[in-house]
Amino acid sequence: MRLSAFTYPYRMVGWYDGDSPTIDIDLGFRHWMMGQKIRLYGVDTPELRGEEREHGLEVRDIVRRWAAPGTVGIIKTHKDEQGKFGRWLGEIYPEGWVESINAKLYREGLAEIEAYTDRERRKLEALFSVA
Repeated sequence: MRLSAFTYPYRMVGWYDGDSPTIDIDLGFRHWMMGQKIRLYGVDTPELRGEEREHGLEVRDIVRRWAAPGTVGIIKTHKDEQGKFGRWLGEIYPEGWVESINAKLYREGLAEIEAYTDRERRKLEALFSVA
């Protein structure tokens, strides 16, 4: 399978919350980045602490069903830059999915768009609205 730049096969390790998976990334030529903490690009799910805790646990359990440990698929990274907490930003596509978990979370009302400008918000809404 031919992949575009900044797109890599992955194997799911687990989820901290609804937008923070840990994955093993296949870089090719038998080189892997193990245990990489990822931040789902463009979405924000409820937190596991504070007033959002109950809803945060529900969303986390949903993504754990969508992509349980051992699930494989593709991660599309964005500019290969790290987010503010040192996690890679990416869209996760479990094997056989045509939309990302990011888009599914947004379309099903389980996440909000996380954007810093109106232009970026419009771009993400368009990206995640297509199924």
